[in-house]
Amino acid sequence: MEVLPTSIEIASTAVPVEISYNNDNNPDRAFIAVIEGISSIEYAKDIEELFDAYRQYDKVGVMKDGADGEVDNDMYQPMMQVFDKIKWLYPGLNDIDDLKTTTARKLLDEPHVKKILDAKISIHAAVGETRSFADRVKHYIECSKISEGQTSSIPLWPLVKVVKIYVKADILKFGLTLVDLPGTGDTCASRVEVTEKYRKNLTASVICSEATRAASEKAAQDLLSSFERRDMQLDGLYTSDSIFIVITKIDDMDNFLSYIEAHPRELKKATEQDRLTIISTEEQMKQMSAEVATRRPKHEMNEQVLEKM
Repeated sequence: MEVLPTSIEIASTAVPVEISYNNDNNPDRAFIAVIEGISSIEYAKDIEELFDAYRQYDKVGVMKDGADGEVDNDMYQPMMQVFDKIKWLYPGLNDIDDLKTTTARKLLDEPHVKKILDAKISIHAAVGETRSFADRVKHYIECSKISEGQTSSIPLWPLVKVVKIYVKADILKFGLTLVDLPGTGDTCASRVEVTEKYRKNLTASVICSEATRAASEKAAQDLLSSFERRDMQLDGLYTSDSIFIVITKIDDMDNFLSYIEAHPRELKKATEQDRLTIISTEEQMKQMSAEVATRRPKHEMNEQVLEKM
């Protein structure tokens, strides 16, 4: 089901997207999305603190530590992290110094901002309308920057707490919820922070790596930094039952056949258990087929008796 945005150019997922089973039997609501906006009080506080920090920064051109006169990264980095997040909402903001041309009140009063703060927005679509559903939902999930003056397609992800999507998928029927999170290698620090905070809620983590990248024997280590591994260990999430590495796009590898030819021993070892399982299953199927064949005459006789009754 192509209900989530994808892109080969940008990071498509900027907010937590929860996918659960849809219990609504209305055919016009085969796909449902509920977008939850962040708190207006929380956002106003972030904007006001950003402007306070910028006024201090603008006085001297750089934030300095009072003790030794060096750059105070504890103040500068949080300021830039907030700016890098909110600038997606305002086409006129490209550089931190663009804050001189506006005020906190103006930013908070923008109609597209006020519309989503504290809100719960619902989107639904019928079977066969996944394309239009995905296009409407991506407005709140994707982080594509727009040109100044184009307000109708402004990405709203910085104001979104979570997007909950409900679909008719059998794998979700008994309570499983899949969560699509921003990648931990995202260039935007605020999106990485979203993933780090949400990960504590997960029962299991699935980390995807493209086959071309995963060819390195260090790939599994590179996927998680030492800090991330430590955090997951503290949260009880760094175990064989809760973390999985999935290699994707195997079919896109130009040198896939040459890889198979170059690693016969490793591939044979990796697939040996599968081969044994297949042999065992085939044997069980033969036994069951033989048992069915022996019971069929009695079954047919019983049916004939029932028909005469």
